[in-house]
Amino acid sequence: MSKYRAFRSDIILSIAAAPLYIAATGRYGLRITALLIMTCAAGFILEFLAKTIMHSKVRGYSITAWVLFPLIIPPALPIWMALVSFLFGILASVVFFGGHGRQFISPAAVGWSFALLSFPAAFGFGWTYPFSSPLTGFTRWSAMVPTIDDPVTLFSVPDRISEFIQPILSGNFPQPPANTLPLLTLIIGLLLLLLRASDTRTAFSFIITYAAVQALLAGIAPESTPDPTVHLVGLPIFTAFFLLPDHRTCARTFAGRWLSGAVAGISGVLILNYSSFPGGIIFAVLLANVFSAIIDEGVLSIKYRRAHERG
Repeated sequence: MSKYRAFRSDIILSIAAAPLYIAATGRYGLRITALLIMTCAAGFILEFLAKTIMHSKVRGYSITAWVLFPLIIPPALPIWMALVSFLFGILASVVFFGGHGRQFISPAAVGWSFALLSFPAAFGFGWTYPFSSPLTGFTRWSAMVPTIDDPVTLFSVPDRISEFIQPILSGNFPQPPANTLPLLTLIIGLLLLLLRASDTRTAFSFIITYAAVQALLAGIAPESTPDPTVHLVGLPIFTAFFLLPDHRTCARTFAGRWLSGAVAGISGVLILNYSSFPGGIIFAVLLANVFSAIIDEGVLSIKYRRAHERG
């Protein structure tokens, strides 16, 4: 992938986040926008200092991570915890590997994982019910009515699931800022694929595998499979279009992209159904990123072996 195309994708991804911030700020308060400003400032300072100290010639900054991170954490997570987690994600996955463009794993996903594992209580109580009006948040700092841990756990009450559909679609259900309006996230995600700002193969592989495995489990054990509405809650849509198919961290080979998307799809469903973190689909992103290089090596080995046998 050319540097120009990678830079173009970074810009498009960053711009595409603007409507999500508008929707999230209206429902959860001005702290969403304030955190965006802080992560952009903190990310720039950290990466600039790292380049200066290490005399790095790598150009560019991981702007997409600065912009996407505030969208994936609970809307009421204390700001200092969010910033510590964000800086850890940039330091561990970008700075230590030589700068933006050399990371092999999503900085936003690393920061999210650090926040969940380091501040579990605050992370759980960071989920809040949104303001009833889509404009209230522009005059308030933060929505402050907490939920019961991760919003996905609300689907453990089957008799109430039918009540959730309309609130979810209208933005009246507790969500990560990125998914305040699921249909908006979906539309913007599809536009990213049309503009080739995200990798189409990885995204489609993830979506197809995720849906197929979930349907298989629903057929085998319907009593232990959550209602399909649960997939509109949390980060499955955002993961499919924004995080997982990032050109800088997805697999390099075409076959590798299909395979790594499948790895994320399978692990995402298993995490949803059987883990202690039902909303932890970001872990599937990390798994896919980590195994992408191994998958690419295997794909290339098979390709060269076949070429040698034919030659």
